[in-house]
Amino acid sequence: KGRFDTFLMYRSMFFSWNRRHNKPLSWFILPYALLSEAQLILEPIGATLLITYSIISGEYVSLTLSMLFVGISYFIVATFGYGLTWKERAKLIILWPITWPLFYLVVWIEFHALLRSIHMVLRGDALEWQDWKREGVN
Repeated sequence: KGRFDTFLMYRSMFFSWNRRHNKPLSWFILPYALLSEAQLILEPIGATLLITYSIISGEYVSLTLSMLFVGISYFIVATFGYGLTWKERAKLIILWPITWPLFYLVVWIEFHALLRSIHMVLRGDALEWQDWKREGVN
């Protein structure tokens, strides 16, 4: 919900020509973040349709190409990621088959959180932030 509150609070910064506003933030980062939210709405629906279609039709080429695209992207990040040791790179590549289904599990969790956030924004609900009292370690 915090992202929606931020988008609403700073909506005047989207595509702003005002000199006070940072141009990369105004013209790239904020619109891209909003586009990411829209993509998050469509991704789990598309993935579910793709998996369902593959199971019902018995045609797994589309699902395989989807997995291959994610795998190649993952491989590129693991291979050329900044600040990773060779051991970390190898571990990322080896663990890809496990992380792919976990990635879609996280997408579904984020999708659920997004729907709840949209519902809260439409109802006008506010969040109450908790104050944590730090006491240290005894």
